[in-house]
Amino acid sequence: MTLKQAVNNLRQEYFELKAPMHKELRHLEATVRAYLKELEYSLEKHERIDVESRVKDCESAIDSLRRKQPGRDFEDGKQYTLNQLKDLVGLRILTFPTSVMKSVNVILSDTFKDWSTDHDMHGGMQIYKYYNEIGDLKIPCEIQIVSMLTGKFWDVEHAALYKPNPAYKGAIEGSFTMDRLYKDVMNKLAEFEKAFEETLQGN
Repeated sequence: MTLKQAVNNLRQEYFELKAPMHKELRHLEATVRAYLKELEYSLEKHERIDVESRVKDCESAIDSLRRKQPGRDFEDGKQYTLNQLKDLVGLRILTFPTSVMKSVNVILSDTFKDWSTDHDMHGGMQIYKYYNEIGDLKIPCEIQIVSMLTGKFWDVEHAALYKPNPAYKGAIEGSFTMDRLYKDVMNKLAEFEKAFEETLQGN
């Protein structure tokens, strides 16, 4: 199998999965919103929970799979499938402040206790991740719980730094300044959220 054939096969697989991916993700989103409803009703004015869903587009899914290969490219003669990805579809639950994030995670950790987890710190911010395959077609799914401050910044950073216009990609990827400033922003967002909660607790 040539590289071109591998990519064409992945595109065909994607379009066969497209309708099931959207169907299963809608069902998952409705389930998550139902479990969070009681918590949402109890939120104070400054507290926030937003649920966002997304299906990777075709070329993004193929590029993600390509980057995970040795040498960051496909090899002639090998078979590939989009089910090798962990996040073909995904939910992102944006929360503010940290206490709300912890409450959301308590609910999801019980609701999705059979899912795999990968919780870690990113730039001073806690991120909770859950992974599983959903539906009859075993579609790889990720659920993230992140700070709303982080998630909104990522909306900008993703297009500007992670997947920039190809004309600027070389300059962005090689910029130590942008890498340093990205880390500074993440740390400052974490500092802001911590200080905000400490201020409330001091009242």
